[in-house]
Amino acid sequence: HDFGESGGIPYISMEYLEGVTLKDVIRNRGALPLGVGLSIAKQLCHGLGAAHEGGVVHRDVKPQNVLILPDTAELKIMDFGISRVSSVEPGASGLTIAGTLMGTPDYMPPEQAQGRPADFRADLFSHEAVPFEIFTGTLPFKGETPMAVIVAHVQQPPPRPRGVNPTLPPE
Repeated sequence: HDFGESGGIPYISMEYLEGVTLKDVIRNRGALPLGVGLSIAKQLCHGLGAAHEGGVVHRDVKPQNVLILPDTAELKIMDFGISRVSSVEPGASGLTIAGTLMGTPDYMPPEQAQGRPADFRADLFSHEAVPFEIFTGTLPFKGETPMAVIVAHVQQPPPRPRGVNPTLPPE
């Protein structure tokens, strides 16, 4: 692992990993068994906790950015491409180009969708959309367009997971 600058061009080098994304697992299997899903959610919490302890907010937590290594079933959180250091300044925006939001609408927290600063809580919101999908096989919010999904995240409470997958235990 390294980062730096060469000839005025910043770079990051990371380990090469082979595996399957959590999104691919959910697409192929649907809702995952409770024990498997809890293990994945716990590992995701630990990974985000390590990033947050280092002062980094991922800002795009989603199953597509979670790689499962085939030999160990260990998770790796990938693609920190739009992450930020957590020092949120008043008036800072989640917009990088006028009118352009960064992130994935299906997992985007309301404050990020509204262009407000995203801190650790934004990653926690997105993290909670991931177990919802793990245990139900579907996303908490749907819409005809990405903007409709973003509006749903801002204006609607999420559905109860048992309402989507009644086989989940009440607790």
